[in-house]
Amino acid sequence: MTIPHSKTNLLISLILCLFLTACKDVPPIGPAGEGPYSLCSYRDNLEAEGYSSARLSYPCEATSQPLPAVTLSGGYTNFKEQMYWLADHLTKHGYVVITVTPNNMFGGLRYWTDAHRDAYFQLLEENMRPESPVAFRIDTSRIVLSGYSNGGFGAMSVAKELGSAIHSVMGMASYFPLIGGEDFSEVEANTLLMAGTLDTTVFPFTIENTFNDFTSNAQHTFVQFNGVTHFEWIDIGRYHNKFRTLMVSWLDDVMNQDKQWQGYLFGEEHEQHVNDNWYRDYIWKGPVSIPNIATLTFEQR
Repeated sequence: MTIPHSKTNLLISLILCLFLTACKDVPPIGPAGEGPYSLCSYRDNLEAEGYSSARLSYPCEATSQPLPAVTLSGGYTNFKEQMYWLADHLTKHGYVVITVTPNNMFGGLRYWTDAHRDAYFQLLEENMRPESPVAFRIDTSRIVLSGYSNGGFGAMSVAKELGSAIHSVMGMASYFPLIGGEDFSEVEANTLLMAGTLDTTVFPFTIENTFNDFTSNAQHTFVQFNGVTHFEWIDIGRYHNKFRTLMVSWLDDVMNQDKQWQGYLFGEEHEQHVNDNWYRDYIWKGPVSIPNIATLTFEQR
């Protein structure tokens, strides 16, 4: 029997991971725990040419200030439902999230670029549509593009295209082609690029190379998790609480929220994660706001 290359990579990664002590998740506490909001969502009136389907989730409770918003997609072969583990969590922590499935889950990278572009403009439209449940509740100056694998490429591509209109980008095991890829060095948005040491589909060095090429004075972060394969970032993944911990803390910091989770980025909680061998790489560049320190550039390996 011949096993397809992608399935062979997954099998090898899973076998290796069985022998690693880092291959376990953590309890849902702190930024990985339940947020203060309830989850509401809808699928009506979200049609767009750039994606095949969408769901918009938002905090049910009224808020005194407009909320940051996120576009979110999976990668090759993924439906939007496979990313609800993250969409729902972010929504309960105070984010409006539009999760989309591209028009062709088996197509080229442009399908994920199209999906994120139209998801971004759909957020703007829903914010202005009087009948929308999120009418005038979105802070359009704080929109994040986020995706896994091909979706991470699409998010970065739209951030490059739209420039300063995009506040931040989060990429999970983002696919950046080794040959003929785009130059993302001048992306203006804050970026969080995440990789896994056991990823044999998207090699971590391709993600780190993209990170190293950034030239803007935004906040750029590269994190490589120990024991993580390419397939941990969808609904079947085993490390969702680790990922939630980092992403919610990072978003809370760059969005200039109350920074209640900053210790998970730089403080006592972060040091515990380092001691627990969460990370192979944890690298920041650009201005980082820390109490009593105006800016910080550091590399931890």
